[in-house]
Amino acid sequence: MRSNIYIMLMLVLAISGFSSAQYTFGPGDPLNDCSNPAFGTIVIDGFVNPAGTYTWAGAPGIMAYNNAGGPSPNGFNCIDVLVSDVTIDCVYNQIDGSMNGPGGMGDIGIYIAPGVDNVTITRCMVSDFGWGSLGFGFRNDVGNVFVDGSTNIVIDDDFLLYTGASPAMGDQITYDSATATSGLTVTGGTIIQGAIGFTADNASGIGARTNAGAARAAPVSNVTIENSVSIMSNDGYGVRIDGNNILIRDSTVSGNGIHGILLIGNNDVVRNNTISNNVDMGVRVNDAAIVTIESNAITNNEDEGIFIDNGTSVDILNNVMDGNGVIGNDEGIYVTISDTINIDENNVSNSGDSGIETLNSMNVAIGQNYVFDNDDQGIYVSGCGGALVDANVVYGNNDDGIYILNSEDATVTGNTAYSNGDSAALDSGIRLNSANRTVVENNDVYLNDQHGLRVQSSHNVTADDNYIYNNTYRGIYFTLSDDAVISDNSIYNNGRIGAYIDDSDNGNFNGNEIYNNGLSGTYDGIYFTGLCDIWTLDPNYIWGNTGYGLRIDGTGFTVVDMYIYGQTDFLRLDAAADVDFTNLWLGFDDTYGASWTKTISGVQTRINNANFLIDHDFVSLDSSDSNAQALNDTANVTLNTTGCGNIKYYVLDGFPPDRNTIVTTGTTFTPAYSRCIGTTATFSVASFSGYAVNGTRIILSGGGGAKAKPLNVYYELVCPGNELVITAKSSDLPVEGVMISISGEGMSDSDETDSDGEASFIVSTAGVYNIDGSKSGHETDER
Repeated sequence: MRSNIYIMLMLVLAISGFSSAQYTFGPGDPLNDCSNPAFGTIVIDGFVNPAGTYTWAGAPGIMAYNNAGGPSPNGFNCIDVLVSDVTIDCVYNQIDGSMNGPGGMGDIGIYIAPGVDNVTITRCMVSDFGWGSLGFGFRNDVGNVFVDGSTNIVIDDDFLLYTGASPAMGDQITYDSATATSGLTVTGGTIIQGAIGFTADNASGIGARTNAGAARAAPVSNVTIENSVSIMSNDGYGVRIDGNNILIRDSTVSGNGIHGILLIGNNDVVRNNTISNNVDMGVRVNDAAIVTIESNAITNNEDEGIFIDNGTSVDILNNVMDGNGVIGNDEGIYVTISDTINIDENNVSNSGDSGIETLNSMNVAIGQNYVFDNDDQGIYVSGCGGALVDANVVYGNNDDGIYILNSEDATVTGNTAYSNGDSAALDSGIRLNSANRTVVENNDVYLNDQHGLRVQSSHNVTADDNYIYNNTYRGIYFTLSDDAVISDNSIYNNGRIGAYIDDSDNGNFNGNEIYNNGLSGTYDGIYFTGLCDIWTLDPNYIWGNTGYGLRIDGTGFTVVDMYIYGQTDFLRLDAAADVDFTNLWLGFDDTYGASWTKTISGVQTRINNANFLIDHDFVSLDSSDSNAQALNDTANVTLNTTGCGNIKYYVLDGFPPDRNTIVTTGTTFTPAYSRCIGTTATFSVASFSGYAVNGTRIILSGGGGAKAKPLNVYYELVCPGNELVITAKSSDLPVEGVMISISGEGMSDSDETDSDGEASFIVSTAGVYNIDGSKSGHETDER
């Protein structure tokens, strides 16, 4: 009985010793087979060399291996790990603790066999394994570290290096098998660096893919690269992983010979890395779903910064991207043949082509990005259904700011697009081409080199509630685009025509303000040309444009509540035009003028300062001018007046040359008013010719005797010590030279009004003051 107990105790002790075993290896240590060319391998097999922790303890030197071969549990590698629960700690420095491969032999530094679990490699320098000479051909089953169907592998604070002058074959870390492989972590400041100038595409920093082309039963999974890992100057990819659940974060991927990162698989995350100066793309994702690329600095890669091909549910968020694609003439972000793509809150600048480009994809959302100074378009969407371009700031791009091509049901909303274009004829802040049923709304579009909004060959487009201004050419330009709705836009201060509609039918143009366009010459506010047909305009406000306020060359127009005022040229209808007007308003402003309700068909009509004179208290139409004959009909006239009995009308033949001619030669009459309240009179007259009322220079009443003009003084309450501004007006117009006197609370002061009718005083004490205004020929106003 005692002997049995003793044996059991010894077994327990043996098991305990096995689980915590400590071993040493390296030059000068008994476990140094890697430096022996006759054998070439340290084999941790669980028998001769059991599981446990292997620590470098030899004298300074390297473990050099000179034999050739591939992965084998019987040798040909520096270290073979064939059993689970192993730690290899090289106590790293660049002299002591190094494994230096021979180069040109096609071999492996550390090999971890299939089925092995829970292995850590830390503080090791492993260099120049995995090169293939011409005798061995191109191999991807070699490398500094080869993880072959193993699980839960940690590579921590290591230095993996290629230094040779011949092309490297095989990856620095190869995570590869024809069977399912899961759980690789590269962390803790590991450096993976290749020799500069290599070109072989199978010499990546980290590669996880099919072993030597074999079909994999299941992809690799659960790979983590994090915490200041540096993957630099590798011959092929920086990271190439065909697998699921990949996390790459807080690391640097730079200067690699192909893409910085290539991912093929699902549930992958690339976050908070620096990815730069790679020979091809920064990040490429192929055939992947549920991928997040977030908060990275992706700069100066020769081709695209981010490239998504056949992706689903991909989020590209909050990345800073600059200088990508300059050498390859490529985009900052490029997405093709993908679905459910969210590109949000990125800064994309100085790309060799477009900043953001999406092709042949569905459910694309591009929002809240800053996209600027790119060599082509800022944002380019082509062949995409249901795209949303929302709340981006797009500026300084050499072509269009936002371009939607061959796409349907897109929404372009809430964007700011300015200073885009380089003088090409089609450059615009926002451009649509073959983009049916697109909605363009709530955008701010200005200072673009050509047009603000250009729409071509796109039907059922809605342009609503946009601010479009200070563009070099036209504010908006629709051509060959039927069934449009253009509503509630403010279009102003553009160099040429405010709204140019060409050869487009069946549209609605409603609720827009079109003003002060034509800064670079004489250009219309709105111009329908190319025989546009069947449009409804209701209502619109047009003023201050250098050409005609409204010009129509088309038929079937219904125009309701069209206000055109403050223009030298008001209205032009070409000979073929057919327009039904209801309340066409031509005026001094939107209060004083005349309106007609009538149909004009087949008659050339031009109402301008040659046949239509107007002021706030005067309006006259030359009915003898053939271009004005179409308006020689009943009109409703609204004018400024100081007395309803003082309205004059012109009865002489011909067109009165100015207001004074009407006032001095006309006949006083009292019309049947629809309204005469205060200083505003509205009345209807048949066969409208010319009418005026008394103004600020002369007042006629009854027999024509003169009387004093009214004078009104206005002011606003202010706090003591602030400036008090007093304004003098007559008939609602400012009066210069009125003597304003103010007294009270120990203060007495006076001053004359300036050209704006204003005089200013400083009132130092709160209280009640008397204000008087007086001028010769005017009534005195006392407050």
